[in-house]
Amino acid sequence: MHCITTNEIMEIPPFGRNIFSSFRIKLVGVLTFFAVLLTTSTVVAQQKAVDGSLQILTPFPISIADLTNRVTDKVKATISTTDFTVGPQNAYKLRFVLEKGSSVIAQNVDVTALQNVGVLSLKPNIPYTLSAGQVANYFDIVNLQGVTPEQYTAQFTEGVYRLSFYIYDNKDGKLCSDAISQQFWIIQNDPPLLNAPENGDNVQIPVTTNLNFQWIPRAIQTSVSQDYEFTLVEIPEAEAGSPYSTFVSSIPLYTKKVTVPALSVQPKSIGTGLVAGKTYAWRVKARSLDIKGKEIVSYKNDGYSDIFTFKYSGVCDKPTGLVLDPLASDLIKVDWNTNPMHLSYRVSYRKYNPTQPFKWMEQTATTNTTNLTQLEPDTEYEVMVGGFCAVNFLNNSDPVRKKTLPKDQIKGVTCGNYVAPNLTNKNPISTLIVGDIITAGDFPVKLIRVVGGNGNFTGEGIVSS
Repeated sequence: MHCITTNEIMEIPPFGRNIFSSFRIKLVGVLTFFAVLLTTSTVVAQQKAVDGSLQILTPFPISIADLTNRVTDKVKATISTTDFTVGPQNAYKLRFVLEKGSSVIAQNVDVTALQNVGVLSLKPNIPYTLSAGQVANYFDIVNLQGVTPEQYTAQFTEGVYRLSFYIYDNKDGKLCSDAISQQFWIIQNDPPLLNAPENGDNVQIPVTTNLNFQWIPRAIQTSVSQDYEFTLVEIPEAEAGSPYSTFVSSIPLYTKKVTVPALSVQPKSIGTGLVAGKTYAWRVKARSLDIKGKEIVSYKNDGYSDIFTFKYSGVCDKPTGLVLDPLASDLIKVDWNTNPMHLSYRVSYRKYNPTQPFKWMEQTATTNTTNLTQLEPDTEYEVMVGGFCAVNFLNNSDPVRKKTLPKDQIKGVTCGNYVAPNLTNKNPISTLIVGDIITAGDFPVKLIRVVGGNGNFTGEGIVSS
């Protein structure tokens, strides 16, 4: 349907119309016109002449007291008016309300009781942004209702918060705006994930090569600044699987604060130096800091990561030049090259069977030679030698295999034949060890106990029939 406007009514000629019909049309037009005015007037009356905006910047405030920070300027409040009738006498004050869920955490006292906030004069269509100092004054504890000093400084718990402000006429105290709000989310960050060295790793690097520690940050909501506190302790190897109690009770070997999720340090620079064969544990604490460098509790588990352990193996050469010499049906002599890095040796041996591995047997040695005794005749044995570079820290040679002699055989001796002893060498032998074979008359004697040196020995031996 086409609505007739006032202009269209005026243009309709009176010819052919009676006065009553003309008057009726004009009356309808007038009524319609007033109805439009009435509707428009009602809409204008519902609009607020004063409005504003609110912005909360990260890092979000962590306590009510943090809202008074004049340096970080975390809250930006802006107000404006569209009322051209205002003059210099029109001034305003704000009233803030802080909520978590449906609970009010803090709110300003009545605007007439606010202290040190001043009044805000507005010009039409010119936004007025409060300074950090002006906003801070609204959150001074003297301007808040029912907030204790403990609540004022207590850190916010995890959750969604809403900060709102309302604008009031300073002259008559009447509310001039709707709620102007902004939500922010306080969360507890997860502590870092340790990355390298991996838990239970065996670190094999020289003392002069950097050992690199790395971890992965998991902070979603950061503060003004972040750092990490690295801690390293020594623990017994038996506790590598559950190091917590020893870790927290031990005096740290090394601590350092860094601002990046990594640390590179030489083993010789950690405390008195890492010792090869020892087990160590490390962890990292992530810290959030405020503008003054004070720690802010914003992490779960107080920012502490898990604890990782590693064994420091350093560099230990494996013995080389391993030679097996079968001397009898039950004896193999083992020799290898000397190495000044090795403090002692562990000789491991077992019967060799590729389809059914036997258990390793072990014996120690302080020099680069030893005899394996009480072996089975005509049997292949697998032997390897480990060189100790520190306590519980050794490196094994590659294994070597050799067969013992057949039953009742001795290397270089044929039973029933007389062999005249060779007495051309009259230089006394310097060393003898258990398992060595000497000749007494024309009988080979296997030594089972030896005392002495430099050509003078006493002991016991066995003559095989």
